[in-house]
Amino acid sequence: MSISYLVHDLNDPAVARRVAMLLRGGAIVDLLGFRRGRQVPEEVAGLRPRDLGETRDGRFVARILSVVKARLNMGDWGRVFEDGDSILARNLEMLYLAAAARRRFAPGNPLFYELLDIHRLMIGDGAPARLLRRLEGALLRQCAGVIVSSPAFERDYLRRYYRHLPPVMLWENKVMPAALMRAKGRAPKLTGTDFSPPTPPPAGPPWRIGWFGAIRCRRSLLCLAAIARKHPGLIEVDIRGRVTEAMGGDFQQIVDATPGLHYFGPYRYPDDLAAIYGQVHFVWAIDFYEAGLNSAWLLPNRLYEGGYCRRVPIALANVETGRWLARHGLGFQLGDDLETAAETLFTSMTPAKYQAALVSSLAADSSLFCLNEAACETMAAALLG
Repeated sequence: MSISYLVHDLNDPAVARRVAMLLRGGAIVDLLGFRRGRQVPEEVAGLRPRDLGETRDGRFVARILSVVKARLNMGDWGRVFEDGDSILARNLEMLYLAAAARRRFAPGNPLFYELLDIHRLMIGDGAPARLLRRLEGALLRQCAGVIVSSPAFERDYLRRYYRHLPPVMLWENKVMPAALMRAKGRAPKLTGTDFSPPTPPPAGPPWRIGWFGAIRCRRSLLCLAAIARKHPGLIEVDIRGRVTEAMGGDFQQIVDATPGLHYFGPYRYPDDLAAIYGQVHFVWAIDFYEAGLNSAWLLPNRLYEGGYCRRVPIALANVETGRWLARHGLGFQLGDDLETAAETLFTSMTPAKYQAALVSSLAADSSLFCLNEAACETMAAALLG
């Protein structure tokens, strides 16, 4: 049984994780999509992808033109659907292309929509938002199911704007262990408990904070930099991942000018997780990039990566991440006044207070944070019926 998988960025590590999950669940996967950047990956989770062209973050006119070009060239790539049993489309532009190719080449195949981020252009009563939601609503009516990574996407977006929905499935951004990512054939089943978390560093100060993943929240940068300058030796901030254009052109200058802030560049998923999280006490899971919208609704990768490595998370109390932590009795939840709340948290932090939070992280069930083989099989079966 095979799945045709259309993605917005072949170079996105999350795509490799999803492909590996489906493969490990027993599916055959045909992968095709756009890429962010000029380099076409030779392989994604062991598969050779079909390249549909280049797009760029935030360049919506260019992305629309890429979609139009791919639609015009559908005869070159759409025939892959004829040999598949199910279709999975990641993000709205890929759902548009998938629906068009399905009508032409595989009208009987079920279509599934991965809704993992909701752009601010989709929200509100303006003409662009209404037009995009009209398109999304028409495509949703053709879907057999919707996959979301946070319950807030269904509760606060889908249910708000759409009266009739196909079944909604929650697939959180849990870690795909390296042993599962690399597994070939039917290796022995892994439960997720096979991983031993790294030994925590000695209790601070300095308190080491890990801010990893998509680095796009400028308010977080300025907040942490201000604390580091005001209280020398209190915190050390390790920043790793891809810095987006939303951070501004002076990101590196701010880091270089602030003792205690360090940017180490991208990291490899999942190979580097133990090494990079093993160096920190806390995981910074705060994001104001789209405050009140996507940033308030999502459950970020770093929440699960940090939990997998048993580090103490920090989030805002009034967003979905904070509610997730409160529900499971983990980490620290801060108030809306981030700058004051974060400074108070770290100036009042003691080894005993940290140790109590660490004990809770160490005691948490591994299934909260990582996939096992049974979960992969269940997810693949949901797409293949």
